[in-house]
Amino acid sequence: MQSTHPYPRTAPPTTAYHLSTRHGWVSLPDPTREFGGLTPVPYGYRANIWIGDARDIDEHTARQLAAALVGCAFYSVRGADREGLDAVCGALAFLISDVAPGRAV
Repeated sequence: MQSTHPYPRTAPPTTAYHLSTRHGWVSLPDPTREFGGLTPVPYGYRANIWIGDARDIDEHTARQLAAALVGCAFYSVRGADREGLDAVCGALAFLISDVAPGRAV
């Protein structure tokens, strides 16, 4: 599920991704489609990513999610498992910095 909602004028609009978990791994809505079935975050928007109780993310899923986040101004990852948060945040930080060198996340 994905939603976009406006914030007050001083904050950029936000896109929220609620990703599912399969056997402890982050899962995209439609892994066979471009960006895993996620709509890319428009340039300058913020992104909130909820990974639930996922404990890890595979490389293919991380690449699709990172590609959907390339245009965002800021993203945050939230979940119930510390190990999963570390895995997803580390993978996204590495991939987004690789896609867009010099970009602060």
